[in-house]
Amino acid sequence: MLTETWLDVFSLLDKVLLHEMTHGRMAFTTADTAREEQWGLDDVRTPGFSIIPIPAYGWTRAMKLARKGEDLGREKAADHNSDSLALFGSGE
Repeated sequence: MLTETWLDVFSLLDKVLLHEMTHGRMAFTTADTAREEQWGLDDVRTPGFSIIPIPAYGWTRAMKLARKGEDLGREKAADHNSDSLALFGSGE
């Protein structure tokens, strides 16, 4: 059973907009000597769910990702998760 209701996770417009904006192609830019690459974030899966990969949506799963996910800056880290940044940006 979910520890949060879908209403808690998806009802606030500011979180939804921030979450979706982090998926945008122009949200982040990396540069190297050869070219400039533009990319957006994915929804990182919550650590510990091996049978069914569940995205780290909501406060509880975002906190679990922050505690048990990869180190910051890596592909499966909390700072690469759209919902983590939306919660941070909305002051949650």
